[in-house]
Amino acid sequence: MKGGSQAARDVFDGLQRIWRATDLGRIKSVATIPAISTHQQQGEEGRKLADIPGNLIRLNVGAEHPDDIIADLEQALAVLDGKKIENTAPEYSAGGASSASLRR
Repeated sequence: MKGGSQAARDVFDGLQRIWRATDLGRIKSVATIPAISTHQQQGEEGRKLADIPGNLIRLNVGAEHPDDIIADLEQALAVLDGKKIENTAPEYSAGGASSASLRR
């Protein structure tokens, strides 16, 4: 993320459909900032050696409808332009079903 660690955190916190996670490997789309989750215990020097910058957001795309994922990324990235994000409950079930309708 351009803008450093705080910009990465702002975008990460702006995600609403993509689950913000400290682990990966689900069928839902999840995002994590490795520097403050999976690689936090390495310390600054260890992360630098591993090339894990503070502004890196790792995204694991799951089984949701692509339009939902793209829309969530776009609205989260809008925080870099000064848009305020109101965190709301996702428009899909706890099971991770997409809110998008099937096209015929």
